[in-house]
Amino acid sequence: MKYTFQYILFIFIMASCASERPWKAHAKKVNVTSMVNTFFAPVGFENSYPLDSSLYHKMLDNGSSEYCAMVNAFTMSDVKLERHLPNRCHSQNFYFENCSVFLVGDTINIVFKTQNLRRSIASNKIMKVKLLENAHHTEIIHWGSEKQEIIHQDGSVVIQNSPESKVLKSSLKLNQGYYELGDTIVGEIKVVSVQYKGKRRIKVKEEASGKFRAIVGGFDIDCEISESLATSWLK
Repeated sequence: MKYTFQYILFIFIMASCASERPWKAHAKKVNVTSMVNTFFAPVGFENSYPLDSSLYHKMLDNGSSEYCAMVNAFTMSDVKLERHLPNRCHSQNFYFENCSVFLVGDTINIVFKTQNLRRSIASNKIMKVKLLENAHHTEIIHWGSEKQEIIHQDGSVVIQNSPESKVLKSSLKLNQGYYELGDTIVGEIKVVSVQYKGKRRIKVKEEASGKFRAIVGGFDIDCEISESLATSWLK
């Protein structure tokens, strides 16, 4: 009950500071499926939105603020990216277990990261979704960040863009039509894309899909976990 009260208090404070949006009255609500809404946002005030209490306490013990501990302990994502390699006999799976949502102006930014700390940078992926009114734009970025530092044999350093996929189709279902700071966002996403690799432009087909939930935060608040503290509570 203590954490539930803190969460409700946080939402009240953040929402009271948020400005009205001109498109608020016209926003169309796109419901997630009942299964997703039940699993990620259980009905019933006293039981709604349970936290991963183990992760919450571990983050506090490691010096995190109560806000960041709450945000990370609340977040859930089972979004998976499946890549079909050209030989048709082999595929790769990447799991976006890290999900964060922040508000910039009128735009909701949803960021999914594989963030596998035990794998190479090249194995990590980022999927970014920008949401405004009923429209959204999706990007898939490889190598774990938008920019990469390349060091040549002569010692020179060059900053270059990381490889990206070409998004062919993207669908998004959400529990609300608009969001303010402190709101809970629950959703489903499905993205079909391709990546062209190397000089021969080898085509790699991709499909990402899954469910997620998070708390809408501010752009300048960094609550990202930089070390492995606990295994995911989603199996």
